[in-house]
Amino acid sequence: MSGTALHRPSRGNARGYSAIEVMVAMSLLAVASTGIFALQKVTITGNSRAKNLSVASQIGRTWLERLRADGASWNYPAPAHTNVVCTSAAKEGCISGTTWLRNISTPNVWFKPADVVGRGGAAFDAQGRDVTEAAGAAPTAYCSHVRLNWMYPNELLRAEVRVFWLKDGGEGPVGGKLCEEATPNTLGSAANLPLGRYHFAYFTSSVSV
Repeated sequence: MSGTALHRPSRGNARGYSAIEVMVAMSLLAVASTGIFALQKVTITGNSRAKNLSVASQIGRTWLERLRADGASWNYPAPAHTNVVCTSAAKEGCISGTTWLRNISTPNVWFKPADVVGRGGAAFDAQGRDVTEAAGAAPTAYCSHVRLNWMYPNELLRAEVRVFWLKDGGEGPVGGKLCEEATPNTLGSAANLPLGRYHFAYFTSSVSV
């Protein structure tokens, strides 16, 4: 019988993957996956820090505006100055009627601004909203301190605001009261907590009085 002969590959020519080739492929996949996972972790960490800094910046700007508004509150006849005529020569006495700027009496010292109903305080939650720690409304995520100095006596103040929050993985304060835990003038000293526990953002502006 004549015709075209069919040639079939022999069993010896039908090669599969050897164990070594499979192991090499799996090793390459593992190395590539490790890089992807590491990149994902860096991205998540970067986004978290950017979010924290954004909220801290919002808090810092809020406090500078509060201090500017406080600088206008000494004007006569404010309730605290019913017996004081606030002339340009008597501004030093008039500033005692402000809410927070009165702390200029101890210049160049960080202090925790007092909570004032309807005006705010030092503590903020994770969204940058005011929290009253004494009431335990929510855990404190950010805390703020203020430092004041005269630029021009009885005319212009230098106001500094620092906002701080726990570093990633840092152990939170008991009861979530970050502001109560961190004493302004011993923050970072042996008497309080290590400075390396926090991230800080600083803001500065002038305040007329």
